Amino acid sequence: VLPDQSFLTGVNSAYNYIDLDGTNEFISGSISRGDAITEFTLSTWTNIDSVSDYERIFVGDGGNVRAGFLGTGKFIFLPNLTIGDINSTGSTYSTGQWYHTMVTYNKSTTTLKYYFNGALDFTKDDCSSSDMDISGNFWIGSFQGTALYLDGSIGQTAIWDRDLSSDVGSIYNLGRHGNLLDKYSDNLLGYWAMGALDASTGLSDVGNGTIYDRSGQSNHGTATNTEAADLASSPNADPNGYAKGDTNRSTDVK
Repeated sequence: VLPDQSFLTGVNSAYNYIDLDGTNEFISGSISRGDAITEFTLSTWTNIDSVSDYERIFVGDGGNVRAGFLGTGKFIFLPNLTIGDINSTGSTYSTGQWYHTMVTYNKSTTTLKYYFNGALDFTKDDCSSSDMDISGNFWIGSFQGTALYLDGSIGQTAIWDRDLSSDVGSIYNLGRHGNLLDKYSDNLLGYWAMGALDASTGLSDVGNGTIYDRSGQSNHGTATNTEAADLASSPNADPNGYAKGDTNRSTDVK
């Protein structure tokens, strides 16, 4: 009888995230792109412990593209200094709860959209594609590894060179543990699952080391100032299962 793994997949599951202390912990790496941006999507799961002004979830393009929180618990997105801050209108992130955030951009419509738990929160038109280039160095959980550190947990985070506005609801409904590679692997630039086993390498992320990029682009991240215990990896299923009627692991499968 194989063990029931359903407890691993709920939105409040205690697996597949990295816990950052808001002091000096972050993940960093780089994303390279070979052409001018036309579309992009950012998707991430967060659970904040406390929040102060401008804490960062994600920073790209060497610091020009920034996503994070205000001290009010509102989401804020800064695509470029020439545009300025874009604040969420109605949705507030409370502490101690998991939330899904998505930001999409489409060059043909020049439209930037922000979604909170699968629902549209704000739209900004007339955004130039030159303000939306997320290539270059990136940081998860801080601004350039020097300030505005996030105090809380970050679950799987992904970046696409593609507008996934029409798929926001489906991606949200996949939950924190849905495998984005099953349906959404096209145009992935980076996919950091925060603890799940990497099928291509057979290795799991390391809480004080490498956070593997599952997109196939090898844009791996490095966890800095963290400890191994900060990463909540899911346990491996016992390949021998459990003894029927027993609650202990056993190789004596009956």
